[in-house]
Amino acid sequence: MAHWVNKMDIADLWSKGDFRKISFGISTRLREIVIPHTQNEYYDGFYLDSQRQDLAEQFGALSGDDDADVDDFDYLMCDLYDWADTPLDNEWIGQKLCWIKTF
Repeated sequence: MAHWVNKMDIADLWSKGDFRKISFGISTRLREIVIPHTQNEYYDGFYLDSQRQDLAEQFGALSGDDDADVDDFDYLMCDLYDWADTPLDNEWIGQKLCWIKTF
């Protein structure tokens, strides 16, 4: 298993089953994650932090959007998982950006 630099536990939110409440909680928790603004040959901290901020804003907006549906939530979750799974080095079982715990 990879070595996760950050961890975001949303199991308590996930168990509520309401995608708007989950979205609000994810938005809040994403804002708490600190991404160092460093660069190396494998990742750009500025870019990853910008993506984190964008995701937080999108989840926040989704939580208050009466026209949103579960498909919109699923789309954002795919983006979140892609961001979180970013490798931070070139090792076989190396560092990844963020573990998302849902269960």
